[in-house]
Amino acid sequence: MSHANLARSGLLTVVVAALASSVVLGQTQSGTLADSRTPWGEPDLRGVWRNETETPLERPLELAGKEFYTLEEAASLAAERCRTSRYLACQDGQGAAEGPSPETESQSAGTYNRFWQDRGTVAQIVTRTSMIVGPEGRIPLTPEMQQESERNAASYGNGPFNTWHDIDTGERCLTDGLPGSVWTGTAGGPQKISQGPGWVVIEGEQFRDRRNVPTDGQAHGNVRHWLGEGVGRWEGDTLVVETKNFLDKTDERWLATWRVPTETMSLVERFTRIDGDTLMYQLTIEDPVKFTRPWTVEVPLTLLDQPFLEYACHEGNYGVIHTLSGARAREQKATGSLRDGQR
Repeated sequence: MSHANLARSGLLTVVVAALASSVVLGQTQSGTLADSRTPWGEPDLRGVWRNETETPLERPLELAGKEFYTLEEAASLAAERCRTSRYLACQDGQGAAEGPSPETESQSAGTYNRFWQDRGTVAQIVTRTSMIVGPEGRIPLTPEMQQESERNAASYGNGPFNTWHDIDTGERCLTDGLPGSVWTGTAGGPQKISQGPGWVVIEGEQFRDRRNVPTDGQAHGNVRHWLGEGVGRWEGDTLVVETKNFLDKTDERWLATWRVPTETMSLVERFTRIDGDTLMYQLTIEDPVKFTRPWTVEVPLTLLDQPFLEYACHEGNYGVIHTLSGARAREQKATGSLRDGQR
């Protein structure tokens, strides 16, 4: 895939040998693509978009207080990513490593490591040190939600599994929730955006979550959904989608606690096409049940030159039965061993 020059949109492209073909995006959002319009005159956001960055959601603790890399640091990071991963595309002559080191690539069974993530282009390295904007760069969970997050992480894959509610919603092929769906997933969260007069449809490849967003001025209703109810409007060349009316699903098990739908959660998303290949995505999350304050994420999405692919999540249809029956068998074995030892 070719990348347009981002300099004219207020972003920066660094061309240095050490960059190994990765694109370094600066922190500004300015710039539009005035000539990219639908036949009915709206900014054209149509296409399949994916997060091609290596930027983490939260800022690493060792980078506390450092919101942006310098251009030199970003270039060095891009070269290092390329050198240590067999799965990132590199510029000719800057070949990737023969194999990733254990410290940089997870190869454990059952995980979606880079082999499965099918990045169709070179990874982009943004100058942001985290997707979360601002000086902290961390999810502002309440103390109660921090404990819940740690509990969920510890129980993931380990149980106890007493009911299907103890199995993560993603493992059950339901959904991972709306927050984060645009940039996460098995392959960077591919999203297909379709448009028509008065409507925008946003469809995620993973789980085939689909949102039909009106942009004709209608208000929110009063029906609650797992993914909430989104209503859109245009602010200049930016599509703004406000989503509320989520179902309270705190009784379900979620690997990522910050993504749990509650009746008090509300989202504001902003989609701005800044050049032919780049869609800047911004998300602000507010939920007093989970967070001490609203927080914002920003990540550039890259236009793919491939069709929207099928994602057939079906293992949850029988995985729940196997997980629960396995847990019962393990309990019976433990009980039997105890009795044998008491004899």
